[in-house]
Amino acid sequence: MAMTGYVINLVILSNKFTFVRYTDIGYKDFDIQSVILVFNGILHTIGYGNGNVFSFISILNGSALIIFALMLFCIFSGVSRKLETTDINQFLSLYVLCAFMIFTLLYAFTDMSYQDRYNIPILVFSIPVITLNLSEIRLNKNVKKSVCIFILSVVYIGGIYKFNSRKNIDTTFYAREITQYLTDHNVLKGYATFWNANLLTELSNGRIEVWTHPPGAVETIWKDTDAVYKWLQYVDHANCKPDGEIFVIQTIEEYESTAQYTTMKPENAVFHNDRYFLFVFKNYNEMQNSVIRE
Repeated sequence: MAMTGYVINLVILSNKFTFVRYTDIGYKDFDIQSVILVFNGILHTIGYGNGNVFSFISILNGSALIIFALMLFCIFSGVSRKLETTDINQFLSLYVLCAFMIFTLLYAFTDMSYQDRYNIPILVFSIPVITLNLSEIRLNKNVKKSVCIFILSVVYIGGIYKFNSRKNIDTTFYAREITQYLTDHNVLKGYATFWNANLLTELSNGRIEVWTHPPGAVETIWKDTDAVYKWLQYVDHANCKPDGEIFVIQTIEEYESTAQYTTMKPENAVFHNDRYFLFVFKNYNEMQNSVIRE
């Protein structure tokens, strides 16, 4: 299935959309920060999170660290066969260990972007490794049951806690205001950085078409408008410009870091809220005339 999806991406979707392919990955010097990133990502996937030390999160974090230690113990005991380990346990433990090593080295020596969720396909195999080791270790049956109940309790309680802590957070309120303004005024083409661009397209059900710029290079919207981000957008965005009225949306932080590149001031924004500035231009040329050339 994975190979089928790759072929579809390569043969069909790549002709319409721009996105990074495996063939675009390059080597880099060894980066210890990438190793730390992967390590923290594994902890976060297990349930470790940020928060006040004197809060319920400390219990969850402590439990997550215990599960992580148990996972390591089971993997290494399965590989070394220090216990009376079965062949399937040793094979699975060796597979998980090698997979994690390759996964970590891949990010340490290449320029692949990383997200915590990327480790889930590997981390999921640690569950049967723990299960097999608990079934084979010579411990009182009640002790084994207690360990299993502890792990399940951490998963369920942690999930409920994190769900309740996030369910009332409205992360798209300010973006919905921008989307409403643009659709009401029929200004449906423009520029934004990556995370804001995808948000506008999603919230408008695809009506708003955004020329996307890199999230880490916000000044390119003004300095090099045509240098669009080669990730998850139409291929023709690299060769054509939006016609008619166009917009530029920036977070307040993005505007403050790029204000020296444009004549546009906060008072020129047709709409703003506590997170965004929205600038609208009659056409592409008017937008270019607002750029301060060095």
